[in-house]
Amino acid sequence: MKKLIMTTLATLALIQSAHAFQVQANVQINGVSAMAYVQNNYNRPIVCNIEATGVLYSGHYIYSYGNQIVIYPGQYGNTYVYSTNRHNPLVNAYANADCYWY
Repeated sequence: MKKLIMTTLATLALIQSAHAFQVQANVQINGVSAMAYVQNNYNRPIVCNIEATGVLYSGHYIYSYGNQIVIYPGQYGNTYVYSTNRHNPLVNAYANADCYWY
């Protein structure tokens, strides 16, 4: 019975640490590029999937994904979107990030 209880508690502890959580993803934009970034303010490493979405002057969307980025405490993880056409610059950008403990 003790083994069953210990196994159940260990499984629950592992499940809780494996779930993804959302963090604040920030965006810096100029007409040519947009950078989506996440800062790790926790005391242990996190692994993040970061998505950057850019909106062009023409109304089209461009996407960039950073998958499985390991971010150590106090460090940043980022991904970029670019517009190389000066007549169709980036006018807006969005970011989303899901992370879990490393």
